[in-house]
Amino acid sequence: MRVFAIGNALVDQEFRVADAELHAMCLTKGHMALIDEPDLRSKSAVLGEPMRRCGGGSAANTAAAHVGFGGEAYFCGRAADDDVGRWFVRDLERYGVETQAVSAADTGISGQCLVLISDDAERTMLTFLGVSAELRQEDVDEGALANADLVYVEGYMAGSEVSTHACTEALALARAEGLDTALTLSDVSMIEFCRPNLERMLEGGVTHLFCNLEEALLLTGSDRLDHASKSLSEHAEHLHITLGAQGSLCRSKGAEALAGIPSNIACTQVVDTTGAGDMYAGAVLHAYSRGADATEMTAFGNFAAAHIVSHYGARLGQRRAYAELHAAFSNL
Repeated sequence: MRVFAIGNALVDQEFRVADAELHAMCLTKGHMALIDEPDLRSKSAVLGEPMRRCGGGSAANTAAAHVGFGGEAYFCGRAADDDVGRWFVRDLERYGVETQAVSAADTGISGQCLVLISDDAERTMLTFLGVSAELRQEDVDEGALANADLVYVEGYMAGSEVSTHACTEALALARAEGLDTALTLSDVSMIEFCRPNLERMLEGGVTHLFCNLEEALLLTGSDRLDHASKSLSEHAEHLHITLGAQGSLCRSKGAEALAGIPSNIACTQVVDTTGAGDMYAGAVLHAYSRGADATEMTAFGNFAAAHIVSHYGARLGQRRAYAELHAAFSNL
């Protein structure tokens, strides 16, 4: 299956922080906050040298996982012709994901995300979108989109009006072409501050909808998983709700699968939850491309997500590591 992924082109900078530091910066642990360029510079100065720099962006991470598991992917995003943007492109191509040089912008700077990792492995993100927030409809390669089997959109794109328009048009084109579609809600901050834009993306429904429990409850205004899943499944043929250490739920065409983390890796030490949802989506989409049912999609998604949180960063270090992970799952 070939995935056309639309998202923010970001490079992650990872830092270890104490809860007291998050409190001092008035941040809510586990959530994402948008920052501007002055904030990026001031926060970077306070945080000091990062532990590591790695490729980021939710849809890009999912595309990398899908390719690593054996699929094909094309990433559509926007970056400037600067050191950060060029690094993002080189790193994405290292994972085998095609891109159009990420629509290099003439002005502005590329997006970055300061990923703050607490002692309990929870990640809190400060995101400077840069020119990635300016993805326009004309930046979407309709030829590449038409050659895909599925169009995947990250909910973080709802933070920009112009990017929301580009995404809604791309989803509409995908439906017109008879392609599968997928949307991830991405973060509760998108629901709190950008709900109308997310709802625009959901108009017409999607083949796959990804979210976590907190996002599902907030979007539906419910305090019960069963009620929230029933409501959201009206918008998707396959609804996927991640439940942290409890695993995940898939509600698929009337069938429902609720599965926990595989027992053989449930005791794995969690060091960084960054990218767990992105990896989950990549695994689920790969399983879907092989004709998997709700139970099988959920099982592979749980297995892959449980593995990535035992590493720092949202991606595995090498492309071949995804193939090895898939082989390990197949041998269970």
